[in-house]
Amino acid sequence: MRHHAAQIAREAGHTIRIASIDKTAWMEASRHGFLTGDHRGMATVLAAAAVRRDLAPEARIGPAGMAMLPQRPPPEGQRYRVTLTKAREELERYLPAARQQAADRLRTLVKEGAPTTTIANARTELAYVRHAKGPVYQSHLLTYLGVRQVDAVITPQQTPLERVREIGAALGVQINAQPQNHIQRAVRSLEKPILPPGHAPGQERLAAQFLQNTAEKNHADPRLSPAQAIVDAAMQTARERGESARMVGTIGESTRQLVVDRIKAGGELNPEIGRAAPSLAPRDKDRSR
Repeated sequence: MRHHAAQIAREAGHTIRIASIDKTAWMEASRHGFLTGDHRGMATVLAAAAVRRDLAPEARIGPAGMAMLPQRPPPEGQRYRVTLTKAREELERYLPAARQQAADRLRTLVKEGAPTTTIANARTELAYVRHAKGPVYQSHLLTYLGVRQVDAVITPQQTPLERVREIGAALGVQINAQPQNHIQRAVRSLEKPILPPGHAPGQERLAAQFLQNTAEKNHADPRLSPAQAIVDAAMQTARERGESARMVGTIGESTRQLVVDRIKAGGELNPEIGRAAPSLAPRDKDRSR
């Protein structure tokens, strides 16, 4: 079982030193998890045996909390003018595959024992393509600032990750060229409460879009990112309380409905909404055992 856990961890990008696992703690955590469904003890045992590497933070944060790609020399190759509308179309097409490729690349580098700097850059790149203030958000921000196009190195032979990387690098160049006060003003405008008070057809449409979208699409839309963050926070709190996967999903759906009602009403979106979601009553926990 310890070898099995180590194999799963290695495939997820983490290395566990089996010999350092405390056998007594392992058995106690295993017994407790089997009887109660609470596996936090086992997570602690495995975390204590994990090989810790000197890795850079996952996200490289730039102006106004935006995620940036790892630093690198200027891209080589023929640059083309790409409108921001076209850039967003490219991102919508290639970003899902790019996220998967970035995750696979990081796992492969860790498994092969690549240099720490290479792994750190791969982690930063993965964080960039997953970040709520990643390339799609940045394209909206530049549009608000009046930028209409960027210069990017684009070729038909590029993989989805390479194409997203080149578009992201072009967006980063434009963002770094903007005055900081202009960026801050644009960010504040994008992150205002998404709707004025009162019901309106636009509010109904936005609420319907929030329900229809995946979590990733909501995070990529500056109007809906704060709403999705509330749902994510409520589900994370439920996980930390040790709720079952089914109850975590129920709390997530309840929070989504509360958020939708707030969007329709034009109310302010704040984390307090998530605290109104139901929690698992003690008798339900006993029944699940």
